[in-house]
Amino acid sequence: MHFGIWEQLWPTEQAVDIINQYKGFFLPTRNAHLDRFFIKVSNIVSNDLRSPSFYRIFKMLDINTDLAPAIDSSSLRKRLKQYKVILEGINNYRNTKAAHWDTSQVAQLKPVLFGDSKRMLKELQDMFNEICGASTKNTWSFKISQHGDTTSLLNALKDLRATKPLVNFTREVKMGEIEELGREEAEWMRKKQELISRRKGLPPQVGQTWYPTPENLAENERLDREIEEAEAKLKEIREKRSKL
Repeated sequence: MHFGIWEQLWPTEQAVDIINQYKGFFLPTRNAHLDRFFIKVSNIVSNDLRSPSFYRIFKMLDINTDLAPAIDSSSLRKRLKQYKVILEGINNYRNTKAAHWDTSQVAQLKPVLFGDSKRMLKELQDMFNEICGASTKNTWSFKISQHGDTTSLLNALKDLRATKPLVNFTREVKMGEIEELGREEAEWMRKKQELISRRKGLPPQVGQTWYPTPENLAENERLDREIEEAEAKLKEIREKRSKL
């Protein structure tokens, strides 16, 4: 399943644009499924007695052949051994990148080829089904259902993208209006602060006596009106922006 998702997220000509558009999601997702694939494969071919591996099953069959009659564990070992090179590459990748960061093995990394991985997975699946069938006497077999969920998701995003230009245009218009209102608001804020500063400059300095003249009073009233107008304009701008 992890290998299938990784494969479906390959940046083909049909999918590369969508993957790049949402690369913050798809690129780490693709890498995560590849890492998980390497870890899982390493577990089922591990010689560690604690791992749920084929080798653990082989030893059980060696001890008691009645567990899965007609199954030759030595033949299964040979079938698994033919993938020794790719399994070494997978194990090295697991140890250096997927599960651990062992930098001492970087120079020893072997390539993990797509075609070899796919054939190996099919072989592992067949081996599992043969052992399970011989042990349980069942005729059914194990196979991951490839629903193509990942491909369906990419296609849905592609379809959405086809209808998105109009959405983008509307969004761009709104963003343009918001930016214009932002500039207008900043300009009116500057004007308001300038008027307030001028209004504060009219009273006398400390220690001075000031007798208002008709001209002073008229200037005060004019500045007050302009400050109120600026406040009303700012309120209007903020209401328009809140509706966008």
